[in-house]
Amino acid sequence: MSTETTAQFTGTATAIETIDATQTKVLSVTLLGNQRAQVTRALSIQLKDSSLVVEITNLPLLINQSSLRVTGSGARKFIVADVVYKKVPAVNPADRENKLAIQELETRMRVLQNQLNILDNFSNEFVKRPTASFSEVSELLDSLSLKRAQIEADGFKAQADLNDLIARISKMYHPKESVTVSVLLTFDNNHNGTTGSHNASNAELILEYTVVGASSWSIIYDIRAESKSDGMPDSKLIVNYRASISQNSGEDWRDCEIKLSTANGSGFGVSRIPDHVGKVIRLLSRSGVGVFGSKQAQSQAVQSNLFGNTANANTFGVPTPAGFGFGAPALGGFGQSTSNVQSTSGASFGSAPHPASTDQTNQTDQNELNSTGWNFVDDSVEADEEADGEEGKLVSFEEPTMSSSHGVASTFVIQGKSSIPSDGATHKLSITSFICPVSISWVVTAGRRCEAFMQAIITNNSDMHLYPGNASVFFDNTFISTTSVKNTPPKSKFSISLGIDPKIRILYTQNVYHHPRSAFAFAAPTDKTTITCTTRVQHPYQFPIPVIVRDVIPRSLSSESSEVKTVLCKPAGLVDGNNADEASNHAGIAKWAAGGNSKNGKLMWVNETLGGGEDMVAVLEFDVITPVDTKWEIKLDS
Repeated sequence: MSTETTAQFTGTATAIETIDATQTKVLSVTLLGNQRAQVTRALSIQLKDSSLVVEITNLPLLINQSSLRVTGSGARKFIVADVVYKKVPAVNPADRENKLAIQELETRMRVLQNQLNILDNFSNEFVKRPTASFSEVSELLDSLSLKRAQIEADGFKAQADLNDLIARISKMYHPKESVTVSVLLTFDNNHNGTTGSHNASNAELILEYTVVGASSWSIIYDIRAESKSDGMPDSKLIVNYRASISQNSGEDWRDCEIKLSTANGSGFGVSRIPDHVGKVIRLLSRSGVGVFGSKQAQSQAVQSNLFGNTANANTFGVPTPAGFGFGAPALGGFGQSTSNVQSTSGASFGSAPHPASTDQTNQTDQNELNSTGWNFVDDSVEADEEADGEEGKLVSFEEPTMSSSHGVASTFVIQGKSSIPSDGATHKLSITSFICPVSISWVVTAGRRCEAFMQAIITNNSDMHLYPGNASVFFDNTFISTTSVKNTPPKSKFSISLGIDPKIRILYTQNVYHHPRSAFAFAAPTDKTTITCTTRVQHPYQFPIPVIVRDVIPRSLSSESSEVKTVLCKPAGLVDGNNADEASNHAGIAKWAAGGNSKNGKLMWVNETLGGGEDMVAVLEFDVITPVDTKWEIKLDS
């Protein structure tokens, strides 16, 4: 090794010191984006001669060669004259020793087995001798039994030793490639006036390198809200700012300073409140023979009023989503039976939803609707993902994290020492925590899910920039759900979902009425269908809450706009493009949603103070006008 190392440098090294990197101290690790980590190690050496080669072994294979940097300081002035990077193939210096030990034990076992065979053969031959007396045979058998027991005991021990050795070898040795960095140090022995002095002096080398492709980190949040004695959510909550870290670089980072840099980083997160998605009407096919004599015209000969449940007024057959049954029967709304109503009920914050039961009647209604020539398509919303989280009373972070921001990147320095082993496991480190003011409203998108989601508008009143990340939400120390936090500068606001409030019960009905065709030949060749969507919010609390109900009037595709028309009937005030006062139904103000208008059909009802025990009723009614005998469907706008 010394000859090879010396040949790497110009000149001759008079001393070589080998240092195992795994036995050195990690000073700090800075985690960056793109799975990069900057590692700083400290190495203690002794300077004796005019030059020294320090060979640092067992460095991780994933080191970026261009990132190597070696500096140092000590009582004697020295220069880092050269640095050599070298990959070392996988070797196991103990292979020969292990093989010899295994061979010795196997030989011992073969010898013992041969001794047993000799004893057995001798005893068989002796017994066959005609002159052998009973006493002689008995004495010999006793002697042979003792000898055999001793040999068998030695054999069992040798077998156990062999098994232990093989197990120990498999655990201790995992040969793998590694990196060795050789550093040439030179210095002047006469700089202090002592010519040729070889007194040893201590020095410290600082080795810095970047490991690529073996580490990752992301921002995560632990958001904790609490309720007051009357059940109303508090106006403040605690945001715990954390980092999720994992690494499998092949080296352990123990008792070191951890820094987190957003350089080249990215955040992740998804919204948990169902999107307010527009809907479109898509033509499928045309079938029929015209206005006169068509089967559909004959089946619609019976007249009915607009809101009644006649033979021509079918219930809108939307599949019932997962809800909170708790044994309570669904209440019928607006003269509908329980089979035509989607509803939810529940007990307390944080309760898990029961699986949705199969409603045979509702399925039958759906089949009847499809047979009339049109159907409703709606993708179900995925349930909130579960996440691990700690429970217990909230405590503030005692040592606030230092942070700095330069340009587009920020760096967080975790106070104290941390350990991140190379195990690929996820480790959560606390960055800081702070209290934020919050305003909570209840959001209902009943056309997609019959639940009331608690939406929190949080003000980031800290000096920390909040980067995108997943958040675990706790309410009264009970895990509720996972959500996400978006990019939020200091003093700005962001919204998250606090999960579903199962105490708020939602009843949602959709009634469909196919208007009979005109019997006159000169009538326009079109079919008209009126759809009425009713959302009832049952508020059980004694305190007022703000409620937002969202719904959508479908629009026709641009390519079919001349053939398919939708006409808004209710809320009446929105027909003229103005906000509609729905105070009579405790529905507050009906208006086009933010970013919504009559072109995309998104609207909502806002009641800032729905009183305790009151019901909020939001009614959306519209006409769909299509060519005669045309099949059509309503689906989510992709």
